[in-house]
Amino acid sequence: MSLTNEDLIAISQLLDDRLKPINDRLDKMDDRLDKTDSRLDVIEMKQDIATKKIDDLRLDVAISERDIRRDIHKLNDGMETVVEVLKQHELLPR
Repeated sequence: MSLTNEDLIAISQLLDDRLKPINDRLDKMDDRLDKTDSRLDVIEMKQDIATKKIDDLRLDVAISERDIRRDIHKLNDGMETVVEVLKQHELLPR
């Protein structure tokens, strides 16, 4: 027994009807996946911006720390000079 063309069309329509809910669900999943991909792109962009800001902040802190250390060193040198001058004028005990 062989299937006629009408039989094949009827089977095809039955399968299409049965698969339609599955296809609809898959389409909805694709839509959600596209939205998730878009959101992920935005999150990655924001993360890149935040990373750059953190790197800039680290550099600023390192430069500030270096400058502060340099200023402290200058102050210490200045204080040693002041102490020595005060000792020479006998304003501080030796």
